[in-house]
Amino acid sequence: MKVSKYNVITKMNKDNYILCNILYKSIISYKKDEHEKILLGLKGISKFPEINKILFDNNFVINDEVNEEEIIINFMKKRILNENTLNLTIFSTLDCNFKCVYCYQNHIKESNLSSENINYIIKFIERKINSKNNINLSWFGGEPLMNFKNIEKLNSYLIKKYPKKRFISSIITNGYLLSEKISDKLIRDLKVRNFQITLDGNKSSHNKRRFLKNNKNIDTFNQILNNLIYILKKYKDNVFVNLRINIYSQMSENDLDFLFYLSEFKNNIFVSLNPIHNNPGENPGLNENSSKIIKKIINLYKYVKKLGFSTKEWFYENKYNSCTSGMKNSYFILPNREQIICTGVDFEKNNIIGQINKNGIIETYSGRNNFNKNIDIDDECLNCKVLPICLQGCDYIRNIKNKKVCIPQKYYLDEYVKLLF
Repeated sequence: MKVSKYNVITKMNKDNYILCNILYKSIISYKKDEHEKILLGLKGISKFPEINKILFDNNFVINDEVNEEEIIINFMKKRILNENTLNLTIFSTLDCNFKCVYCYQNHIKESNLSSENINYIIKFIERKINSKNNINLSWFGGEPLMNFKNIEKLNSYLIKKYPKKRFISSIITNGYLLSEKISDKLIRDLKVRNFQITLDGNKSSHNKRRFLKNNKNIDTFNQILNNLIYILKKYKDNVFVNLRINIYSQMSENDLDFLFYLSEFKNNIFVSLNPIHNNPGENPGLNENSSKIIKKIINLYKYVKKLGFSTKEWFYENKYNSCTSGMKNSYFILPNREQIICTGVDFEKNNIIGQINKNGIIETYSGRNNFNKNIDIDDECLNCKVLPICLQGCDYIRNIKNKKVCIPQKYYLDEYVKLLF
């Protein structure tokens, strides 16, 4: 027997401890008078069989032959080299109806994905899909609902053309155009099941940061909130919402009070609190300013948890863990059929790596940024407790920017673990 490399012991309060394993997602709490017994059990010298059984059953203690690094590497290989799923992220437009104060995109008028280009994308999909059982299609922008008709065209075609394939569709939207009519069509007919929608705090704070491009004085908050409540109430068994809240230094618990209106739908909502970067590809890592924001996020997550929303999904399903950029059979397609590295970069030419031609084949541009997800793990990462959720972080930052940016959990692990229990 041996102890797992990914155990974390945290003192919850003066009377209780938490033992968590990051790899196996196991967690227990125990009284302080059991602490020495737990430590002896982890050292393999405990004389308490009931303690030993708990530790072994929850993978805090594992068999000698278990290779945890190999488990992680095999998990990464399975995701990255997946031959069974076609992952598509399509920009329906580069235009937007909002002008958010922190947005890193340069929005382009009259940049909608055309019906003609959809036909070429369909040819591309038909070349790729035959040997695969799953199609994951995510809509992005700009604001993708500004070109709803072509979202409808492509989703409808794929649903009808491939009835035996497992088709899942999602959308990243500001939610303002998510009317009852549009919502019904998306969910009922087009099989959109996952939504990412942003509300940056209560009405006053949100409306100062996320306003219409042509009119700063219109209340966007209430329209988005009402749209959100409509889909959660009517389609409670069919939708899941990633509710993104961008955190700034002056934010307080009062700015999250709007979550009371959504508490009855807490099983359908993942509350995602995020620091603001001008460009996700330019994440500065941990510095004095970002450290203050991370501490604020941790405290605000305590409040989110108090309101009844789960924080476990947020901790384990780190954004780098779920990012499909650099994966085999994963494509990010702009309205003009060009392929971009990922959604978190600007549209400079070095990030545009090819274009789907009229035969449905990607013609790769030479000399542009490109990378495949890295499966080789360096020694520092191998010995890091948070590797199972970080998976070496953002590949774009790592491979293109030649920087290493570790996730906040590494630096504030005890505080994050407390949020799990």
